[in-house]
Amino acid sequence: MEADYLLAAYKIAMFTFYLGVLLYALPIPWPPLKRWAPRLLADSILAAGLSIAFYSLLEASDYIARLLGGSWPLFYTWYRESLGSLLSMKAFIFIVESITGQLPFGDAVRVVLRPLDRVVDVGLFVAGWIGAITYIVQDFGKALAAIGVALISVPFRISRGAGAWLLSFILVFNVGLQVMPSFLSSIAEQPGGPDPSGLEEMGLAFAQVRVEGYQAGIGGGILYLKAGDSDITANYTVVAGKAYDTDYGMNIPVPSRVPAYYTLEVDGVRVNLKPYPARPEDYSSHDGLWSIVLRTTYMEWLGDYAIAYTNSSITGLTGGNDTKTITLNMEKGEYLAIRYPSSCSVNITHTGVMTVNEGSWEWRGISGREYRLTAAADGDYNVTVNMEDCGRVRPSLGRTIDYLEVAGGISAFADANLLASILLYYATVPMIYVFTLFSITFGLSRALGGRDRIPVRI
Repeated sequence: MEADYLLAAYKIAMFTFYLGVLLYALPIPWPPLKRWAPRLLADSILAAGLSIAFYSLLEASDYIARLLGGSWPLFYTWYRESLGSLLSMKAFIFIVESITGQLPFGDAVRVVLRPLDRVVDVGLFVAGWIGAITYIVQDFGKALAAIGVALISVPFRISRGAGAWLLSFILVFNVGLQVMPSFLSSIAEQPGGPDPSGLEEMGLAFAQVRVEGYQAGIGGGILYLKAGDSDITANYTVVAGKAYDTDYGMNIPVPSRVPAYYTLEVDGVRVNLKPYPARPEDYSSHDGLWSIVLRTTYMEWLGDYAIAYTNSSITGLTGGNDTKTITLNMEKGEYLAIRYPSSCSVNITHTGVMTVNEGSWEWRGISGREYRLTAAADGDYNVTVNMEDCGRVRPSLGRTIDYLEVAGGISAFADANLLASILLYYATVPMIYVFTLFSITFGLSRALGGRDRIPVRI
C-alpha cells in the first residue's frame, strides 16, 4: 500500500518541480507569484528525497531504537505484563467488593479500596491510550508515513503541515515505544518490587543478565536458573538478549552466596550457558546492582525465533540480517541444525560433504522445520542460511518464576506506598514520556516545514 503512496508522492514532487521552473520562466514580473518559484523547487527536492529514502528512514529509526536498548519484543512483553497486572488488580477489587457488599463492614471495605480502584482506572486508561498508539504505529505506520510524504509533496504547501506531522509522528513513536520499557525501568520501580535492604542476609541479589550466542544476543527464549546443589529453580523470559522478570523487569533476583547454573531454551533446544556455574565473583557490581553476560558457542540466534545449534562449536559468523554464514570445525558425526518457524522462507547451502536430514518441531505455541547437517568427515564447514518473510512470531513464554519468589517469598519486601508506586509506574511516568514524544514530534515536524501544532485541516 505504501508503495502506491510513495510513487504518487514522487510524481507530485516532479510536478511541483516543473511548476517551479515554469514560474521562474513566466514573463510576468509579479513578486507574489515569482517568490513561489524557489519555494516550489526546494519543496519538490525535499519531497522527492523523502520518497526515495523512505524505507531507509524507517530502518534508521529501528536502528536507533536498538542502540538505545529497545525492541518491539521488549515493549510487547512489558505491555502485556503491565496490562495483566492492572487487570488482575481490577478483578481483585471487584471480587472483594462483591463478596463484602452485603456484609456490615462492606462500606468500610469500599472506602479502603476506592483510592486503589481509581488509581488502577487511571493506569488502565493510560495503558489503553498507549495500546491505541502502538496499534496505529505498528499496523498502519508505513502507510501513514507514506501518506505524509505524499502530502508534503503537494504544491504551494497546501498540506505540508499535515504531511510533516504524520511522517514525524511515525518516525518518533517507532523509536520511542520500543525504548519505553528501558526508560521506564530507569525512572520508576515496578509496583511490588522489593526493597534491596536485607536481601544480602537472605543470600539474594538483583542482577541485569545478558544472554548471547556466539556473536549476537539471543532474541527470545526462556532462561532457567538452578541455585547451587539445591532443588531451587527459577525461570525468566529472554527478550532482545536480556533476561526479563514479570515482577521486577530487567533486574532479576539471583543467588548471591551459591553458584547459579544457567541454561537457555529456545525452540525446544536447551543449552548450558557459560560461566557454568556462575559464581558470585563472576558478576560485576555497580551501586549494589549486579550484572553478567552469559554466553554459549553451541547456539546462535538467526532472527524471528530461528536458531542454529550444534554439538560441535561455532568458530565464525558473517553476514547481515537476512543471510548468515556459519563456520564450524567439525569431526565426523558432529552436526549443525537449523530450526526456523514454519512461516519463514529459508534457503540453506553448505560446503563440504554433509548428510542432510529434515524434521519438524513444536514449542510453546509455535511450530517449524529443522534442517540438520551432519559432517561426513573431519574438517571445516561453512553453512549459509538465507531467511525471509517470517512475519511476527510470538511464542507463549508464560509467567516467570523468579528466585526471590521460590527462595525467600516476597511478602517481606512489599512496597508500603503501593498507591504511589502504581500511579508512578503505570500512569505518571508513561504519560510524561508519551507527551515528551509528542513534543519531539512537533519539533521534527517544524524541521520538515510543518506547524507547531497538530493541523486540524488541510
